[in-house]
Amino acid sequence: MSSTKTKLMVAVTKSNWGGAQRYVYDVAKHFAQEKNFEVVVVAGGNGELFTKLSSEGIRAISLSSLQRDIHIFKELKASINLFKVIVRERPNVLHLNSSKMGLFGAVLGRLARVDHIIFTAHAWPFNETRSRYQKLIFRLLGLLTVFFAHRTVAVSEDVMKSLRAPRFIAQKIKCVYTGIDEPELFERGRFFERFAIEKRPGVHIVSVGELHVSKGLDRALIALAQCKHIEWTYHIIGTGEKRHYLEELTKKLGLEDRVIMHGFVENAPLYLNSFDLFLFPSRTEALGYVAIEALYSKLPIIASNAGGIPEVLFDDPYTKLIDCNDGKVFKETLLSTLKKLPVVDEAKRPGKLRFQPKFMYTALKKTYFS
Repeated sequence: MSSTKTKLMVAVTKSNWGGAQRYVYDVAKHFAQEKNFEVVVVAGGNGELFTKLSSEGIRAISLSSLQRDIHIFKELKASINLFKVIVRERPNVLHLNSSKMGLFGAVLGRLARVDHIIFTAHAWPFNETRSRYQKLIFRLLGLLTVFFAHRTVAVSEDVMKSLRAPRFIAQKIKCVYTGIDEPELFERGRFFERFAIEKRPGVHIVSVGELHVSKGLDRALIALAQCKHIEWTYHIIGTGEKRHYLEELTKKLGLEDRVIMHGFVENAPLYLNSFDLFLFPSRTEALGYVAIEALYSKLPIIASNAGGIPEVLFDDPYTKLIDCNDGKVFKETLLSTLKKLPVVDEAKRPGKLRFQPKFMYTALKKTYFS
């Protein structure tokens, strides 16, 4: 390696494909193209993230002992392995992603005397549905992560403010919105043609994301069950630990012939225009790639007003931001939208400018060396 190059290590807990992993991939790909950077990615498992990095010729290191759930002995093994990797690779910049990698990586990075430790806060575990005791512990761990990192990047103002950090910690955090290139969405109907799916009569509704309790897909199913007198089909695209639960709930609600779970679909957001309505019912959401991509679609949107979503989507003629915890409001909003879908002029949707990638990468580069 040339002495003028900056070695950037980007790390995340899991290598399955989700929002944090897409962020890691985008950051790694961008800086790998800059001549003054050498990039390596570290993640647990051997998921889709590694496949995508390999296709770009980006070196990646798998730590099999890393996982999302907490087990004391596995954590000790993972920490030792991660420390060995950091010491061996000797990065100038250690860019950490996800809560678990953030805390472990920040402490180990300090022990390894890494010059610049950056943590991107995509979301906080204490904003998920948990007991008060668990929320308190996770808030403390979040504060410790920011304390040990040299700088913290929050993907939304809500993420930055919700930590409620004391001033000496809060001054280490800044908001940098996730940037994406303008997506080239496929033409209408492409999804059904590509996957040989018969398009039934009625409104075709879609949600895209990990099948996790935080995504609120169960609330969408319960609300839709009260709209059976209207013809609709609900398409859920994504994988995750709650698939079985959602399948059982679908049966319990008598929606087996109305709900289709497609699993993982490559470049899923590019198919948005194949549908008629986009649902984004998250219980908590730091920002959400798919919410940004939905700004470029022709779809009306019903979205939760939780977390950072209102920083992406605005309550306008094409978008309804609601409290998805209020079942009555959710049902009534669905009914009124399903009865009369608004015609969307995507060029008039506000808010796209702040998500241009040049702003994110310029801000990150400054953060790396501040």
